[in-house]
Amino acid sequence: MKNYSIDLGLAVLSAVAQPGDRLTAQEIAEVCECSHVRIGQIERGALAKLRTALEKRGVDADSVLREERSGEHAVVVLDDSPAGSAC
Repeated sequence: MKNYSIDLGLAVLSAVAQPGDRLTAQEIAEVCECSHVRIGQIERGALAKLRTALEKRGVDADSVLREERSGEHAVVVLDDSPAGSAC
């Protein structure tokens, strides 16, 4: 079943987030009214789809995506180097 509060929460966060903002899965979950575990599931699914789309276009996903960890925060960053501009 579709959880519209997650969609709404993510839309709100997208609208108000500034470049460089970092939120924990728990902070996102509170806005989306779901568990941090569900946020992790959504994140992994989205990254898998992104990796597949990049690879279909002949782009090495590992060359344009990198994960940065800082305490509780994990952020996947789209690399803005010239190698990342291929997509």
